[in-house]
Amino acid sequence: MRVETLLANAFAYGGMIISLAGVRAKRDIQKWCFFIGPLLLMAGAYLFGNTVFILLQAVIVLAGLGGVLNLKPALLSWLTMLAAALALAILSTGGYVRADWGLTGPVGLALVALGIASAPRPASNHLLFWAGVPLFIFSIITHAWPFAVLNFLWGIVLLHTMLTKRPHS
Repeated sequence: MRVETLLANAFAYGGMIISLAGVRAKRDIQKWCFFIGPLLLMAGAYLFGNTVFILLQAVIVLAGLGGVLNLKPALLSWLTMLAAALALAILSTGGYVRADWGLTGPVGLALVALGIASAPRPASNHLLFWAGVPLFIFSIITHAWPFAVLNFLWGIVLLHTMLTKRPHS
């Protein structure tokens, strides 16, 4: 195995562990986990040469940065949607969506961006759960195994959150 592949896996799995640890962390630590984890995942995606996941993590890093900087939810929503629109424009015009990938990557990316932008508590958002389905398929098709594992685990966490979420009284 090449050093670059080992490094890509280390970044991807490290980012995944930090991101998943953020789910149960205290608020102050959580916002840093949701910024640093996706940043490492973005580095892993870059080393894998996977443009869709680079752009996906960039959108998530932007949302995480908004949490670190304590941006207002409305401003964060607009910034995230702008980043998602730019990412989708790059994907559609740059020829990155190959025929064997289908549209699973961009569809998942769009759902993630909408999910982050539309809810003050993204972890309880149904869009983020459903975004994991095309992204999981995409990561299997492109043999991006760390991202397949991440999408699977994140899907379980989101499903658990959605099922155990108490309705507002």
